[in-house]
Amino acid sequence: MHQLKRELRKKISSLLSIPEEDVRFDYPPNLNLGDLSLLSAFIIGKREGKNLVELARDFASRLKSLPMVEEVRTAGPFINLRLNREEFFLRAYETREKTKVLPREGKNLIEHTNINPNKAAHVGHLRNAVLGDSFYRLLSVAGERVEVQNYIDDTGVQVADVVFGLLRMRNLPPEEWDRIEEKFDHYCWDLYVEVERRMEEAPSALEERRRILKALEEGKGEYAEAGRALSRKIASLHLQTMEKLGIEYDLLTWESHIIALGLWARTFELLKERGVIRKAETGPNAGCWVMDIEEGGEVREKVIVRSDGTATYVAKDIAYQMWKLGLQDRDFTYEIFKKYPSGRLLYTTVLEGGRRMDFGHARRVYNVIDSRQGYLQRIVKEAIRRLGYPEAAEGSVHLSYEMVALSRKSAEALGFQAQGEAVSISGRKGIGIKADDLIQAVEERALGEVESRHPELPREKKREIAGKIASAAIRYYMLKYTNNSVVLFDIEDALSFEGETGPYLQYSLVRMNSIKRKARERGIEFGPPRWRDNQDYWALVHRASRMDDVLDRARENTELSLLARYLFSLAQAFNVFYSKYPILNEEDPEERSLRFALMELVESKLKIGTYILGIEIPERM
Repeated sequence: MHQLKRELRKKISSLLSIPEEDVRFDYPPNLNLGDLSLLSAFIIGKREGKNLVELARDFASRLKSLPMVEEVRTAGPFINLRLNREEFFLRAYETREKTKVLPREGKNLIEHTNINPNKAAHVGHLRNAVLGDSFYRLLSVAGERVEVQNYIDDTGVQVADVVFGLLRMRNLPPEEWDRIEEKFDHYCWDLYVEVERRMEEAPSALEERRRILKALEEGKGEYAEAGRALSRKIASLHLQTMEKLGIEYDLLTWESHIIALGLWARTFELLKERGVIRKAETGPNAGCWVMDIEEGGEVREKVIVRSDGTATYVAKDIAYQMWKLGLQDRDFTYEIFKKYPSGRLLYTTVLEGGRRMDFGHARRVYNVIDSRQGYLQRIVKEAIRRLGYPEAAEGSVHLSYEMVALSRKSAEALGFQAQGEAVSISGRKGIGIKADDLIQAVEERALGEVESRHPELPREKKREIAGKIASAAIRYYMLKYTNNSVVLFDIEDALSFEGETGPYLQYSLVRMNSIKRKARERGIEFGPPRWRDNQDYWALVHRASRMDDVLDRARENTELSLLARYLFSLAQAFNVFYSKYPILNEEDPEERSLRFALMELVESKLKIGTYILGIEIPERM
């Protein structure tokens, strides 16, 4: 449909002598009205104050010999087009495995996950990582050049707190960490809560924290060495957690390297030189370097550098964003951090001994960060604009999302005593569910279902299938809600084989594979499809053909829920179709071949879509 609309747009623009941007389409609410609706008369008539209905009739009378269009008729201000269904189906079937979303120029950089390397990842981090990974897949399918980065804040207060806990509260230097029997990031999860309690009770601990923070930024001494070891060890465990959901990266960037390379120092000078920030002389921010921000008709001071000379988080974000956009005059070197089982290489920034590579220098940068960081993201974008880079500022995109909570039932199933109907996340208080624990719980539930359905399979095979089902359940649940909706995760709902879930999409494709396998076993062959006019058949073709439109809208709106819900509706439409029109038991060879072709058309779209959502298809369910 996407390709056809491009062809129609050019032809209609020529026939009506109107700009192509005024040739816009929608879909009629009912296929009986038509297959495509042309909005040009409505758009132009509204803008120019003309009679909408008369203009629609005039336009319709001039639309002759449109490609693949059989009938043109008006419905008020709208012009509905009925397509040549046989011709359209054959083209859709022949090109079923291709997507028509056009790539844009320049590199895209997606920064996501970004978990503080001080303890285990929690369920909220999974939404960030799944959104970022699926958006990467979406852009890749469109043929765009994409780079995925994971920023590690290894100089922040969270790392300082756990370094304090390990060295001063537990007397555990780095060489003894491997002796800890518990998974290290889980051990640090509990330790972090203890440290926060100590910081509230003992002023001397706060003073020690300040010394650790200074050492982390300077990169020297016992504390800095422990901080580096802690960050690398925890970050490696985070990568393992994300691999369980099929999430991979191209580059790890470390805040300590950004500081050591002087990116912030250079950015600070530029901000002062170009008048983006000023030193406050009076008021509560006296002595600070601030940026004046207008909000609600009032000018507010946003502190960029504190009076003691330390940079705020947003200051470092400005420096890093400029590097990602290719606006810095210096660069890191790089070395391989690990090789994924898929063969993809993950690199890391290094300050010495690495090699030069083409990281950064992106035209568009998507920062996947929760909605609470929206104000700071606007500061970063505005600072880059005021520095004299309006195009780069426009290419800075905040892919915002709301938080994740667990349903009371799911939290209690994981051994957490819930207060109220939802459990939110608070790392400092130790409230929340570890990502590993959630993944394991969902996988165990899935394994029970697989064992009940396929007791004859080897245990290893059952676990493989259960792992794919669990990953699909979690990923789809994180994606099916709009970015601005809070996700209340429920394990049972996510694992349902019949609802709006990842396992339902898997089930639909497994069912199609089963039909093809049975056809081979029975020796059934399918000839070239010949179209037969059937409204149910056409409804399925029409729905499947809208895939590229959905991909385009998901990309432009950075909204993966559009794709998730479309795929569910397409899978549901096929299953309803199949219950009414069986394939293998149909005796008419031509009818059987057509139905099989319709299944192949839907299957091709579901395969592309499930790849983007990060859903693997098991052999059976």
